[in-house]
Amino acid sequence: MYISPNGTNATVVLDGSRSSDPDGDPLDYTWYELGITNPLASGVVTHAVLPVGTQQLLLVVSDGLVSNTNAVTVEVITTAHALERLVAMVNSAVARPQPLRATLKAALDLIGRDSAANQLLAFQNQVRARVAPFDPALVRISFGGLWMLLTL
Repeated sequence: MYISPNGTNATVVLDGSRSSDPDGDPLDYTWYELGITNPLASGVVTHAVLPVGTQQLLLVVSDGLVSNTNAVTVEVITTAHALERLVAMVNSAVARPQPLRATLKAALDLIGRDSAANQLLAFQNQVRARVAPFDPALVRISFGGLWMLLTL
């Protein structure tokens, strides 16, 4: 999942580095959007700009004689949608989620303004104080999404 910094698209990393050839032959990597014949990108690790939404991509790996294809789903969401997902996570996994939810709602209301980052930092501090002592795994999941939002 990628978060769109502008609400319309995001630059995503396409990584085919786990592909290999049993003979050790050099490989060519070509990325396609499902149903589109023109390549989206090429290379073992490359970047592509994708619109908000769910995209089905195909990675075609070839050694020149034989090729294989793997389907990949990439989701690009808006910053607001990412915050809504964090709210849902807080609601489902945290006892007495109201203070955390209120801070996230304030950040959601401020999307597009510099003060949204301050609200997200306040949420991060609240999670550290209220959730970390009881559920460190949830904190790692929440912060994973939060770091993506804070770096936009």
